[in-house]
Amino acid sequence: MGAISPNRFQTIFYRKGPDFGINRRLCTRIIEGTYLKIAFIRDEFDPYGGAENFLHMLSKRLAKKGAEVHLFVRKWPAGGENGAIRHLVPAPASPSFLRHLVFTRRVLREVAMHEFDIVQSHERMPGRVVFRAGDGVHARWLQIRSENATFLKKVSVRLNPYHFLVRLFEKQMFESLELKAAVANSNMVRNEILSRFRVAPGRVRTIYNGVDSKRFSPENRANKGSALRRSMGIDDDTPVVLFVGSGFERKGVSTLVKASSLLTKPFRAWIVGKGDFRKYREMGRRLGVSEQIRFWGPRRDVETFYAAADIFVFPTLYDPFPSVVLEAMASGLPVVTTTRCGAAEIIRRGKDGFVVESPGDFVRTASYIQRLFSRDLRESMAKSAAARAKCFSVESTVEQYERLYQQMATF
Repeated sequence: MGAISPNRFQTIFYRKGPDFGINRRLCTRIIEGTYLKIAFIRDEFDPYGGAENFLHMLSKRLAKKGAEVHLFVRKWPAGGENGAIRHLVPAPASPSFLRHLVFTRRVLREVAMHEFDIVQSHERMPGRVVFRAGDGVHARWLQIRSENATFLKKVSVRLNPYHFLVRLFEKQMFESLELKAAVANSNMVRNEILSRFRVAPGRVRTIYNGVDSKRFSPENRANKGSALRRSMGIDDDTPVVLFVGSGFERKGVSTLVKASSLLTKPFRAWIVGKGDFRKYREMGRRLGVSEQIRFWGPRRDVETFYAAADIFVFPTLYDPFPSVVLEAMASGLPVVTTTRCGAAEIIRRGKDGFVVESPGDFVRTASYIQRLFSRDLRESMAKSAAARAKCFSVESTVEQYERLYQQMATF
């Protein structure tokens, strides 16, 4: 890899305040023509998971820029490294409590055997790390989940050792003086962290996800989108409502199915993602909309579905910042989501989409979808959504992480 220019050297090593200085290990690598040495920690890679794909993108981009990137993982497919060095850390697959405990202990021990400028964990674990809260605050999700749970379900969650361990690690991590920084992908999550844990506000910052505007673009509609609609026998006058996401319970598929039963005009609803859809298909049958709803399962060509759809609906109960919302907006789709979606922060209400105040409110969700059946309104909001998504590029996100690493790198 080529040497870094003097201007780049100044960018990397510029520090504010008395606590920062030139990292001597980095100085050596600058002379040798290398860049940051970074370790990323993640339990496993799910090719359909938003957090995993974010890490995949970030590690790939940093490696391409010349960073020495290491992935410490329990399970990660060969070829998914994209320029990174993969370290497999063995741990039992189940039970989940033992898996998380063993993986945490082993991965921290293995990482300590190397000299890294940055160690960034995407799992909740105590230590001297930069933590990306891409999965949100576990304690907050459990609180939301229990709101409508049965008594037995609440008891089973409370007694589950996995949830106890994750909450324990989460608290230890955020309140540890060793924590170098926590990165939230929305202000919603940042505020949840600050309200629940004793952590200095300066240690928690927000860096929004970015979107690949080359892959997700309104221009796909004319070719990929039209071809898929024709193959499904859907004319231009029938709106297609799209949901993309894995984890149907948390992301509100039941709300979408119930909302579909209230729609008064012809439509199609497509649900793309990994999950057990049988109970939602049965719900649709009981509500009389099973013919209008199709479950596609997980798809690698998700950009084709955005291109074929007209409206994106993501009625989540809790999601820190789903990249699918940005992907839909970049593809030229107006969005209907909820206040518990971190991405709602970037939506200009009534211009790029609509935000439902009460997650689970399928009546209001249906009313917003019905409004977007108007072609004129839909097309106006589609243009606005695509323009808004351009403010959140992948390149900008990577640059913000680079600036964070430059500040956090230690002796």
